[in-house]
Amino acid sequence: MQPSSPSRPSGGYALTRCSSASYANRLPTILIDASDMKPWHILADDLTGALDSAAAWANAGNVPVFLDEPGPSAQAVQVLATGTRDVPPASLPAILAPSLDWLVATGSAFKKIDSLLRGNTFAEIAWLMRRGRFAGVVFAPAFPAQGRFTARGRHWVAPPHQPHGPRTHEHACTLLQAFSNVGLSAHIPTRVQDSLQDAGKVVIPDILSDHDLDQLATLTAGPQAQQWLWCGSAGLAWALARQAAATAPASAISAAPPPPAPGSTLVLTASRHPVLREQLRQLPPPETRTEVLDLAEAQPLSPAEAQARLMQRMHTVITTWPRPTTLVVVGGDTLLALCRAADVRSLQAGASPRAGWGRARLVGGPWDGLTCYSRSGAFGPPDDLRALLAAIIPSCHPD
Repeated sequence: MQPSSPSRPSGGYALTRCSSASYANRLPTILIDASDMKPWHILADDLTGALDSAAAWANAGNVPVFLDEPGPSAQAVQVLATGTRDVPPASLPAILAPSLDWLVATGSAFKKIDSLLRGNTFAEIAWLMRRGRFAGVVFAPAFPAQGRFTARGRHWVAPPHQPHGPRTHEHACTLLQAFSNVGLSAHIPTRVQDSLQDAGKVVIPDILSDHDLDQLATLTAGPQAQQWLWCGSAGLAWALARQAAATAPASAISAAPPPPAPGSTLVLTASRHPVLREQLRQLPPPETRTEVLDLAEAQPLSPAEAQARLMQRMHTVITTWPRPTTLVVVGGDTLLALCRAADVRSLQAGASPRAGWGRARLVGGPWDGLTCYSRSGAFGPPDDLRALLAAIIPSCHPD
């Protein structure tokens, strides 16, 4: 018998038989030799973003993703999720300080930021720039494949790969003004290739395509690049991984995503984002093989109240719900609350079967070893969640 819950839907997600066509939207293979990989330490303000960025590098082997503070690891690429997106700005120094030495230790530092510039993006960068003594900041939040673009100091959302298409969102002020508000001087270079020529400033190149991101990533091969703080969304993380693949030996071997696993699947979310709400509406009628547990509040709450309510519910899920075979979590706050409620110490990120999704194995706690797929609630087309479930559950596709 399944446990009762006031937020639990009446049933699970219906799945029927499918063919190998379910894998048509797999991520492109990036070949990287782990032994020759350039080290990167990636600091992320939320956990789903951390895992999405880690997925870019995971074809060279599992990437450790730590929670709150860095842990021991010999991996060249490591990720730390601080959970600082929605905390009061005054608390940032105390949260970020324990990770600063780790961030600068390798000489290649990447600050993963939200592609919609939500939360404390600018305040975090200002603190890191000053305390980390970086030569400058390369700021590239664009992710053209997900419809995020930057040009002339403006950042906006439009259809994927269509920077001149209809805009559905635009950041409230210019990026130059946003950095000025936190005491940093910003500059827009004439060309992407000139992005490392204004030391002491935040440099904001125009990024309208994956080619632009790849051009920017080639600059990391220069010796001066290690003195800069690189800031971007998962789009820049993937470009940096492509750059690493371009310079890797031809004998490099990629780690493909694992085959679909039989057994039960639990889908968890507390995100109220309209993109995710539409994806949930597109799921077929419920049956029994997969459970969808929607923990979203009917009305918005303050960050502190929302976090407390979510943690309480997650403790209930962990202590009363049967352990699933596979876990799907949508929303960074949802995933972080789950990990804390389940006493997860870290995650081991691996290759993902679908763009925009992270895949990781939980380390520690009662759900130790469980495979989790995750993504922000703000991403993906209307059928994205449906397609992900089709890719990870054997012999099935959504009707």
